[in-house]
Amino acid sequence: MLLRAHEQSTRTPMSERTLIRKATVITSAVAGEVLTDTDILIEGGRIAAIGTDLPVGDAEVLDFTGRIVMPGFVDTHRHTWQSVVRDIASDWSLTEYLAGLHTGLSKYYRPEDTYAGNYLGALEALDSGITTLVDWSHNLATPEHADAAIKALQDTGMRAVFAHGGGNKQWGAPLPSPDNHPEDARRIREQYFSDNTGLVTMAMALRGPQFTTPEVNRHDFALAKDLDLRVTVHVGDGYWGKSGPIYKLRDDGLLSDRITYVHCDTSPTRSWTSSRHPAAPRRSLRTWRCRWGTGSRRRAACSSTASARPSRSTYAAATAATCSARCARPSACSARSTTPLPWKRERSLSGSGSPAPRWCASPPSTEPTPRGSVT
Repeated sequence: MLLRAHEQSTRTPMSERTLIRKATVITSAVAGEVLTDTDILIEGGRIAAIGTDLPVGDAEVLDFTGRIVMPGFVDTHRHTWQSVVRDIASDWSLTEYLAGLHTGLSKYYRPEDTYAGNYLGALEALDSGITTLVDWSHNLATPEHADAAIKALQDTGMRAVFAHGGGNKQWGAPLPSPDNHPEDARRIREQYFSDNTGLVTMAMALRGPQFTTPEVNRHDFALAKDLDLRVTVHVGDGYWGKSGPIYKLRDDGLLSDRITYVHCDTSPTRSWTSSRHPAAPRRSLRTWRCRWGTGSRRRAACSSTASARPSRSTYAAATAATCSARCARPSACSARSTTPLPWKRERSLSGSGSPAPRWCASPPSTEPTPRGSVT
């Protein structure tokens, strides 16, 4: 599958004029519009005409009978460098991911490893029908790592946004981080992305207020503004998202329509409604409440289609059932059954600051892993 995408990305480019014959075209211009036995004329890399029985002229003709032509998908958040280690964290919690990958494995990446991860991940995206992706690149330990990540995206020929996200120093312990976003972002902006016209453009991938000190967060957003770059920022991140990052951004005057908010499912719902920001997706607020506990029993007890918010006792009962099913010491939860969120706070990676989760009031013999803790 990847070989096919590689062959497509490295073969001789199409002629200046290419005519696709008798394709089934999903235009996306109008909902549900499907055009059968349709021709597409491409001139200079752009669609010049769509119709039936278009004149051939000197165009190269490709027979697409029985094939579908449609706009590519857009992936707005992909840690592309991790494509070569994808399997390693499938059963990790978010805490284990931060410690095992960002404090651990990522520091052993060489620039050529970053290139391989980005190249493989981008080709895989192309082969899946994704023609545009945001590469949330947060393993840029050195300028050479950043250069390699950018070159890999450019070599695939796809449209991408290289979101500069720092590296091990910014994402590893201690958290919240006292380290500013790397100033190398300035060099990259000037060297590779002095304008925004290429297939690969630039954005800033910031850690957000839950992973940095307030001073560092304000510095990072000021850097993005100074470079005139859009920001993509995490505001969920499992239980760190419950620290109220939207509130902190609002209080510092940093909310704007130039920000893409990522991993919002664990942000407290009131942070969206009280921020009075147009980006607030109100339709899914009840669903977010249901996702505060990742156990399936808890989700079952909290229907996202319910007309009213489930009661506190419903949360408590569902969470106790989840804890009972998961923990080696379920009796530890029964004493806390009157509260809807029975995990306790434990030391963060730094020994203080943002708490890491526990499912039980007292730690079991082995720490259960919440389902769905992916990045």
